[in-house]
Amino acid sequence: MKILTIYATRYGSSATVAHWINERFILGGHTAECVNVAENPECGGYDAILLGSGIYSHKFLSEMEQYIASNIDELMLAKTALFGVAMRTETFFRRGNAYGGTVMLERYGAMLGQRCVAGRILGGEMIFEKLAETDKHRLEKFYHSIALSEAEQATRKNPRTLLNKQQCWEFAEEIINCLKS
Repeated sequence: MKILTIYATRYGSSATVAHWINERFILGGHTAECVNVAENPECGGYDAILLGSGIYSHKFLSEMEQYIASNIDELMLAKTALFGVAMRTETFFRRGNAYGGTVMLERYGAMLGQRCVAGRILGGEMIFEKLAETDKHRLEKFYHSIALSEAEQATRKNPRTLLNKQQCWEFAEEIINCLKS
């Protein structure tokens, strides 16, 4: 199988995740490429295309959203899969609203329709001090919107990583199994 992984990243976690997934595709005997969406890769001629991005404000980075919109016809010719990279991989509820988890991938799966065979949110890394001021502000606004206490906010601002190569490899295997069926 010929597989293309396209990723959008702001601080590097999504690139790490994409390369780990791609590594597993190659070890499984597949022809696989991994490309930053900023390179505007051609997506024709692949059996499968994996699209992934860091999650900000509950959605993919704008460059990935633009890529999907601009290439939807070509993407619809291959089977696709999605991944998001975030600090909260499971869905949770606050104030009656769902946040996190694969809920954040639903709009992209709907765009790709039945050709989208898999999707997962994978763990990322967050070092608050390295964030751009606009991202710090948005994160603090989000923490306030979900009613986190000052103590919970302080804990979440500590450097932390959920990057997990095994989790990425397992997702790659899930995609491969979905592509076979």
